[in-house]
Amino acid sequence: MTHVSKNYFEGPVYALGWVFAFLVVIMLFANWMVSPIFVLLSILVLTARYKLEIDLQNGVILDYLHILGLKAQVEKFKFNNLEYIYITKSS
Repeated sequence: MTHVSKNYFEGPVYALGWVFAFLVVIMLFANWMVSPIFVLLSILVLTARYKLEIDLQNGVILDYLHILGLKAQVEKFKFNNLEYIYITKSS
């Protein structure tokens, strides 16, 4: 089985995840009741991954979003023979 993964959020949104993580430390001292919100937001942004799994033995391709250890938006494709894969970058 072959796995390919990539961050779901990129650029400014991914950087915002790090800002949320930094704000957690500040909010622990300023207003500790708000810090769990920033913890959740930073974990969601920094750990959300787009994954593609190719299982050549069973002839299955799984395409899904991995959030908080759970698979979301799972798409399953079956194939008999895989000759090539063509991937383009979306805009």
